[in-house]
Amino acid sequence: MMLPSSSADAAPADRPLVADGAQGEGRRVPDAGSATGCSLPTTLTFGYDGGDVLYQDVNKLDLSGTVTATRTPVRASWDGGPPSCSRALPACGTPGAITAVTIAADLADAGVQAAFAASSTPLYGFDWRPADGPIYSIAQADGHTILVGAPCSSSSGSSCLAIPAGVQHLTDDLRILATATLADPACQGL
Repeated sequence: MMLPSSSADAAPADRPLVADGAQGEGRRVPDAGSATGCSLPTTLTFGYDGGDVLYQDVNKLDLSGTVTATRTPVRASWDGGPPSCSRALPACGTPGAITAVTIAADLADAGVQAAFAASSTPLYGFDWRPADGPIYSIAQADGHTILVGAPCSSSSGSSCLAIPAGVQHLTDDLRILATATLADPACQGL
């Protein structure tokens, strides 16, 4: 699945746009040495939900900056419980890397704050789950959750809520973080 991009959104000065397509054309560069503090305001649990899959990878980013990926079987159980692995986020200020600064900046976005403050779980974009497709779930430690599907199209219908730019940036950064975690040597056996 390709990560959607939004080249129409202007990036903050401390997060310039990427010229190549590696992270999606028009994507913001992760931590570019911003003056934002190097700490996370909350624990996040994130990953795909739904789809016709054998297992789901659930990621947890804790306040210490450790990402833990847990592979949970959907249709059966595994002896010894679901396998998991952990790795630390790159140090803050690491050029081009998703760090605590990146995620903290994403979480500080007004659209993201509004989404987490909603009285019921918002679902942005089109939900493919009825047709065995996945949706992206992002939950804070307090249980407030955001669900992000595919971008709305003219055939999505009027009930499709457009994905706010900040929510899309957070989703994209967490997807990149999850992919990097699974590619880490500590997670090769997962």
